[in-house]
Amino acid sequence: MLLIVSSIGGATEIGPPDTSSPRATFESFRELTKEIAERYAAYQSNPNRQTQRALIYTIDQGQHLMDLSKVAPAARREVAAETVGQAWDLVARVELPRPEDIPDARAFAKGGPLADQPAKWLLPGTGIVLERADEGPQAGEFLLSPKTIASLKRFQEAAHDLPYVRPQPVEDLSEAMLRFSGWMLPPRWMAKLPDWTQHPIGGQVVWKWFLVFVGRESDSSDLEGHCRAGGHRLWVFCGA
Repeated sequence: MLLIVSSIGGATEIGPPDTSSPRATFESFRELTKEIAERYAAYQSNPNRQTQRALIYTIDQGQHLMDLSKVAPAARREVAAETVGQAWDLVARVELPRPEDIPDARAFAKGGPLADQPAKWLLPGTGIVLERADEGPQAGEFLLSPKTIASLKRFQEAAHDLPYVRPQPVEDLSEAMLRFSGWMLPPRWMAKLPDWTQHPIGGQVVWKWFLVFVGRESDSSDLEGHCRAGGHRLWVFCGA
């Protein structure tokens, strides 16, 4: 369960999530996606510096749910953001087990029903594994495993044609991540661009590549905004 602890400058700060068991970690992940959806809606209705910061800050909390030990420190924030979006999109397309069917903290403890089993749990139909970390600052916590993080994009792409089985805040979560723009480029403006500018090429939509080119050719500092959200590099007028 995520803990809301304070609100500063319009961005709600969230305390460490409960990762004491697969059940707790998965519930924390679902609570996180709900919070991101709320922040995304707030940003869409009123795009500004504060609502964008609140959204990005909330996405960043996904790092607490992952074992990023196999990821280079400089890349962890971006990889974590990508992983949140990929996992969210994949989970939205499968039926979920009942909470009571997900192992709790007692299941792997001495005398528990899974005490003699590896301390990990697979979310059925997804390839997502929550595994207890054996070392490091998150030792003892159940986190998205390094193998899951490395493979999640492939899992998500394989399931992309499946329908969502629960209502989602946007029509396509993965496309929303690609099309996300900084607050100085309001979403309603970008939605009016021609369809061909919205197609992805090399991991970015066409209009973002155009801004990369313009930004590199211009001497204006306004074109130097480089921010990260939803796990994708955003060369835009970020103002973050």
